[in-house]
Order: sequence, then structure tokens, then C-alpha cells
Amino acid sequence: LLLSAIQLLPTLEYYKFIDISYRSTQALLALPASSLWQIIFPHYWGNPALHNWEGAVNFNETTGYIGIVAFFFLLVGIARGIQKKYFLPVFFGGVALLALSAVYHIGPLLDLIHFLPIFNSSSNTRLLALFGFFGAIAAAVSIHMWPFLKRFPVNILLLVFIFFDLALLS
Repeated sequence: LLLSAIQLLPTLEYYKFIDISYRSTQALLALPASSLWQIIFPHYWGNPALHNWEGAVNFNETTGYIGIVAFFFLLVGIARGIQKKYFLPVFFGGVALLALSAVYHIGPLLDLIHFLPIFNSSSNTRLLALFGFFGAIAAAVSIHMWPFLKRFPVNILLLVFIFFDLALLS
């Protein structure tokens, strides 16, 4: 705390004087269900770099693509974790899916979290970053649960496939 006080104290002082209440209208915005396809197909509505973007809102804030392999292992990890009573893939995958449900207003989670201090003044579409982070962790834990994926040629092929899959997005 003493080392970080040189930054924390001026930040706390500055925080008293900023007004972000104008952003409170963004707290209940949800992405349309039609953009849910971008979780699996990131270029479903086009790509702004190719000048064929036809999506409703910003490409960067609607594309929650973590990769076909990672998304597959996220779902498989949750299912196998429930079946085998493994806590880690269920926890991280559950948090990823909760973040996704808040972004797309699936269920009552968005109605509940917009009363929280940080969430009531920020766009909830930024929770796609949490989906990507926790989804990648759940996928990695899920891949670790399969012993045959740890063999040398299989894990190199998996790594190459993941690399080219994510390179196509960029």
C-alpha cells in the first residue's frame, strides 16, 4: 500500500471531481441477439477493415471471438467438469457464460448488476473482455483434463490450429 500510495492518493483525489453520470444511460444497453453469431463467426456481419461492415454497432465491442477450439473446449470443459465434479472449468466457464448473459441480456443478470457502482456507469458490452479472459482459462483447464492432448504431436497441432484460427480474426 505504501509503494502504490504515490499513485493511489492522487487518483482518489481526482476521483472526487470527475462526473461520469452521463454514462448511466449505457448501463442497461444490451447487444442484439443477432450479434451473438459473432461469438462463433466473428466476420458474420463483415469486417470494417474490408469496408463491408453491416453490424449494428462497433465491431470491436461486439466480437467476443475466443477461437473455435477455445469455445469448443469451454463448452466441453463445463460439461465434463459437471460430470467429473471438477471445480475449475465449471467456475471459469460459468463466469464466462455469466458475462456473456449480461452482455446479451439473457436472463435477469443485467437487471441486477446495473445497480452496482462500477456497472451503473459503464457500457456492459465491455464485459466481452471478461468472457474472453475467463473463457480462455476454462478452455485451457479443459484441454489439460484430456491426457491424449498432452502428447507432443497432438499439442503442437492444436497450437498451430489455434494460432491460425486467431490469426484469421486479426
